[in-house]
Amino acid sequence: MRTRLPTLAACAALLLATVPAHADDVLALDRDGGRLLVIDHATFRLRHTVDVGTGVHEVIASADGRRAWVASYGSAQVVGHELVEVDLADGRVVRRVDTAPLLRPHGLARAGDNVYFTAELNRVLARFNPAEGRVDRIYGIGGDLAHMLELVPGGQQLLTADMLSGTVSRLDFRAGQPAPKLTSYRVGDKPEGLAVRPDGREAWVGLNGEGTVKVLDLESGEIVATLPAGSYPARIEFSRDGSLAFVVDPEASTLLVFDVATRTQRHAHRIAGLPLGMLPGARADRIVLSLVEAGAVVEVDVETGEVLRRVEVGQLSDGIALAETAAAGR
Repeated sequence: MRTRLPTLAACAALLLATVPAHADDVLALDRDGGRLLVIDHATFRLRHTVDVGTGVHEVIASADGRRAWVASYGSAQVVGHELVEVDLADGRVVRRVDTAPLLRPHGLARAGDNVYFTAELNRVLARFNPAEGRVDRIYGIGGDLAHMLELVPGGQQLLTADMLSGTVSRLDFRAGQPAPKLTSYRVGDKPEGLAVRPDGREAWVGLNGEGTVKVLDLESGEIVATLPAGSYPARIEFSRDGSLAFVVDPEASTLLVFDVATRTQRHAHRIAGLPLGMLPGARADRIVLSLVEAGAVVEVDVETGEVLRRVEVGQLSDGIALAETAAAGR
């Protein structure tokens, strides 16, 4: 009996149907040039450059990695009030959402399909509903100059770092009430860097006015540790497994690596170019940084501090994010 072999075209079709178009994307911003750059995480090669508007500070991806939202914060001269939605497959702006009267959108977090953002000048947290194409919720947080925003794993709690009031605000939606429960924690002078451990138990807060990182226990609401962290610990990120915490001090162009279990510093690496935004690397021993002054995104060896790969971004590279596409494809 003769076995019919599939044709070359059929094999190619099957391969294309089962393998995603590419791996995850790193989303980087050219802040003053007003561009979103889409970089293939595996190859570190540029896929798209999208004009999104000047003064863009932070970016976040949808759950399926197909879209990105960029916060148009503005400049010293122009007050921003826009969220820009980008299709990552073909690198085009899908829509621009005017957030006015909510001004200077900055920190971004995604819970389900909804995008939350801080509006710095309004002292509020707001929710953009992509399905309806509008801002449909506004929550007062009381904290002054809420800058960075973090989602607690589980998707029912949000934290903001309130730079001028020295607080971290928590909105807790778990009670099932019409309005979330608001709790404010006084943490110290000029909190900015903010990250939540993958297990959801702790928030690590960088205090620019003190040069420390404070560990906030999210169950008790107590500060359980204070760690020396350079002079300006502006951003914090955890490794995927939660074993390491990364802190960048852009003032000293330094990357600090902490052991989370012992809360001790393991490394301090000099990274030229003023590091700011951070992402866990594709490998456990890698981290991805945006370099504001150098206008680049780099991949760094966690143990040695060596810059392994680099992509030029433009003027003042700021926030970065990961669009996870491998599971969903495009």
